[in-house]
Amino acid sequence: MNRTPAALFLGAALLGPVAAHAETVALGPANAMVELNARAFLVPVSGQFRRLAGTLSTDPDGTCSVALNVAVDSLTMSMPLLGGILLGADMLDPAHFPLLRFAGSCAADRVEGQLELHGEAHPLRLDLRRAGGVIRASATIRLVDWGITSRPTISASPVRITVAVRP
Repeated sequence: MNRTPAALFLGAALLGPVAAHAETVALGPANAMVELNARAFLVPVSGQFRRLAGTLSTDPDGTCSVALNVAVDSLTMSMPLLGGILLGADMLDPAHFPLLRFAGSCAADRVEGQLELHGEAHPLRLDLRRAGGVIRASATIRLVDWGITSRPTISASPVRITVAVRP
């Protein structure tokens, strides 16, 4: 299964000419965002995490590394009722699992690393895209793969996670 919520980091390889020295860019709400898209009872819904922090480091050889921490309780949803359900103790449970974390390495068209969600870490590969000065990394996950098994109509459904960075 393809798991990819922190894919935005792999975009460093697509930023243009490689710098002659290593560079590190701080990531935060001013230049990055983490979104999710899914279906709730056949209705498309979207959400965004409002608080995040991390770094994107590029090396002269064209490789990069990324680290991102996202505050789970900063999730806002287009359907507020669903947001309340997702942030509940039987779902994302931000009281016990306050951060979603991603750490990985970039290649030309992907970012590969570990996504930690709900106390479980699993490999995740995000596909990279660059358009209009924005780098997007995305993957599809299922919450059940990270041990969130209550409310199977939600936790077993695919969730598209996209990380967008404007360097």
